[in-house]
Amino acid sequence: MSCTYKLLAKCLDEKDLPIIGIDPGENCGLIVRLRDVILFSWEGPKDLLIDTIERVLNEIEVSRIMVGNGNIDTSTQLIIALMEIASKKSIPLYLVDEPRTSVGTSKFRKAMLSKKLGRHAYSAFLISRKVSAFRLL
Repeated sequence: MSCTYKLLAKCLDEKDLPIIGIDPGENCGLIVRLRDVILFSWEGPKDLLIDTIERVLNEIEVSRIMVGNGNIDTSTQLIIALMEIASKKSIPLYLVDEPRTSVGTSKFRKAMLSKKLGRHAYSAFLISRKVSAFRLL
């Protein structure tokens, strides 16, 4: 991922930093994107999500982390864990309202599904694109 990011950063504006989008739940989705280029996607159980996020953050610098609020119990647990990680690295953390982030409701559906993203990673992508979000950190 870091090689892809470095190459894209050279081609695009070097000031751009990737964004992390997270769709929390029993099965979670995680996306790292630079503009609309997906650098990394992951889907898996919530127990592995924090480790995956830490691995990403050890490899590249990001501009912000955006967490969906769809599953409030999982979102709350995740945000508590992320507050410590994000504050150490001075990364802004946002809570995003999830309406229109499911697979069936977006105009980007066909494009993303054609790239073979799973539904949770795709939702994470949509969460990362949300303009209105509540900044937590």
